[in-house]
Amino acid sequence: MDAVFRKTILGYNESEHHHVLSRPQLRRLLDLIDGEQGLDALLPHFRPAELGELVSELLNLGLIEPVSLSELPGATALESVDAMQRSLTPMQFEAARRAAMHATMELLGDDARPFIAGLIHCQDSAMLRDAIDGIKAAVTERCSAGAAKLLVETVRAAARLDH
Repeated sequence: MDAVFRKTILGYNESEHHHVLSRPQLRRLLDLIDGEQGLDALLPHFRPAELGELVSELLNLGLIEPVSLSELPGATALESVDAMQRSLTPMQFEAARRAAMHATMELLGDDARPFIAGLIHCQDSAMLRDAIDGIKAAVTERCSAGAAKLLVETVRAAARLDH
């Protein structure tokens, strides 16, 4: 199976705002990366031997990351336990909230302000889940379902790391 990549939160931000990439080939590749298609499917869009260099550059800039086999559509690997479905310790809660704020700002830019205010007012795990559900819907609408999924994964990872 050929390599599959997805945008990172920085990658979604770059797709939306074009802050870093000046070369059109890099922008085109970033736009084509969707977390589902392998690199072989992207070859027709680029000159021979160009794709590897472009992928390396996007990886080095932190705009894309490889998708693990367990995350690919149709994979049968068991999903990890959802850290947000149980009560979080105060340290986990704060880590998850900070991660949610950062990811929301990166993905939504100026439109993140009301969501950040909502996150600041969260006082427990249930409130945090509700706030993240609203952010997830906004990110899905403005960016993509893949960006919303990455937002949730980022928050979950932050909660797991700080327990």
